[in-house]
Amino acid sequence: MKKKLIIVIALLIVVSISSIVIGINYKNKINKRNQLHYAKIKENIQPEIDAYVKLTKYYCNPSRGENSGITVYTDETLINQRGMDKELLLDVDGKSYCKVRVEVRCVAENEFAWNTYLKCKDYEDVNYSNWEERGKK
Repeated sequence: MKKKLIIVIALLIVVSISSIVIGINYKNKINKRNQLHYAKIKENIQPEIDAYVKLTKYYCNPSRGENSGITVYTDETLINQRGMDKELLLDVDGKSYCKVRVEVRCVAENEFAWNTYLKCKDYEDVNYSNWEERGKK
């Protein structure tokens, strides 16, 4: 009787540990898939950002201080003013859309660089910030 109890307890422990390991592996696969999705969103909107920057910021010279500050574009700017397809920002759930913050700066005469940050339903880039939302808190 004692041996059967030990075997049952051992089996419960093995099943519990196996369940935990399977759960962790599943969660890691989901997280990796989501990270790839968010990276793909950023990659897909880069041509839209590039086109909009070229259209709106055609001149800068950082050594002279002309248009050398940071300009911020949002998803609303890219969709409403650039005409970017909102579907490019579709989140992993297939229902909601990610918000975008693009910080554009002049790096050389007539050359711009930018950083793109996302905020989605269950994801937010570390450097994403939305000043309007911060003001509401």
